[in-house]
Amino acid sequence: MDLEKELNEHGVNVVCSKMDTIISVRIHGATGKRLVETLQLVDNFVASKVAKLAKSCEGKIYFDPCFGPNDADSTGMLALCKNGDVIPSKGGSQHQAKIIKMVKEDKLKWQRPNYASEAKDVLDESEYDTVKVPLIEKAYAKLHGSYEALIGGYIDVALSDLTGLCSEQIILKPDYAGYGDDPFAPKPGEQAGDGFWKRLLTYKRNGTLMGCSIQPDPKGNKNIVAEGSAGQGNVNLATEPQEEVTDVNQNDGTFFMSFDDWKARYTHFFAGIDFADEWCGLRVEGKWDETSNGGNTTKSTWINNPRYQLLVKERCHLYMSMSQHDPRGSAESGIFPIG
Repeated sequence: MDLEKELNEHGVNVVCSKMDTIISVRIHGATGKRLVETLQLVDNFVASKVAKLAKSCEGKIYFDPCFGPNDADSTGMLALCKNGDVIPSKGGSQHQAKIIKMVKEDKLKWQRPNYASEAKDVLDESEYDTVKVPLIEKAYAKLHGSYEALIGGYIDVALSDLTGLCSEQIILKPDYAGYGDDPFAPKPGEQAGDGFWKRLLTYKRNGTLMGCSIQPDPKGNKNIVAEGSAGQGNVNLATEPQEEVTDVNQNDGTFFMSFDDWKARYTHFFAGIDFADEWCGLRVEGKWDETSNGGNTTKSTWINNPRYQLLVKERCHLYMSMSQHDPRGSAESGIFPIG
């Protein structure tokens, strides 16, 4: 029986490009022994396609229109096929193919990558930054299932994903979801915000990545803050000296704001915490199920929640965070990150 027909009988959908350089296989509903048999069939099918491709392109030049045109080829991508060459490309497996240098003017487009004509498949040192951001963006979007899922998260989630550090999100204003105690509340002998400023300095000293944002008013109110009318009245410009200011690129969006103004305007603070070397950490995994989902402290079943005992033998600083896997790109849309 033809392998492709046999795969269809196993509930497998197969889609191949015109030249069989891209093979998409989707398996539906197979489990246990049936799944093992299906995977073996898929493996044999792909191996047969690769063998056929290697034989057809030995010493020849062909093109596959699925790669899109470029300046040197208006109808499709030229792929130089030489026996023995293997290179990963933009989609599935690209065996026995050599895809060469990207077009300098259009390095990576979100819609469709363009590649250059015959040149070494390397990037100049000056080109790395141009390619780095689109590559990370595409990989990150694929990880979470879609670009819409990518742009739906806060900065702390991205910092944790990209660095593996412990993420932190602090809600600075009341009426926003997740707001707890006032983060700027002063301790005895301090002014409002002093403790938070010390936290920022500690994070900076330890190399913590930080971000902040101004989220829309949850009540739907639109506020405009202005001093004087447009083009009229007096404008007060702060001329206080800035400490440790060196070369500032005026074109990259860098600006200065007093800490008091920042407290008054920003609603969310984010951090990917990089602890100092002398710190040690421990990660414990747990889960809620039908018997252990006790709810919050207002519920009589709160005592059923998982509990952990921490024995502190000497005076020290503790940092504890509770979180769960980011569900973006999954079908469990009702679950959302905690902490």
